[in-house]
Amino acid sequence: MNKARLDFTIVCGALISVFALATTPIKAAEAVKIGVIYPLTGNAASAGQSAKDAVNLGVEIVNGAHPELKALPLGATAGLPNLGGAKIELDEADHQGNP
Repeated sequence: MNKARLDFTIVCGALISVFALATTPIKAAEAVKIGVIYPLTGNAASAGQSAKDAVNLGVEIVNGAHPELKALPLGATAGLPNLGGAKIELDEADHQGNP
């Protein structure tokens, strides 16, 4: 086999492999769990509620598709694209403003 034909065969094989991988459905990604603690009771409860609202809004933007937010890195797509569209789940707790 001459070199040109061998190179052509390798390139064709590589293209077929890439095409097969690109059309293979990706399995559903597991959720990414993130633990968050806030001061939801006690002296700092109002600040804790504001922080909770802000974090929940961020998660909502990442988990849902919002094409109007295309300027945000994760706003236009649903889920985390580099993790197969995995969604974020929060595990929230109240530390009661107690250090």
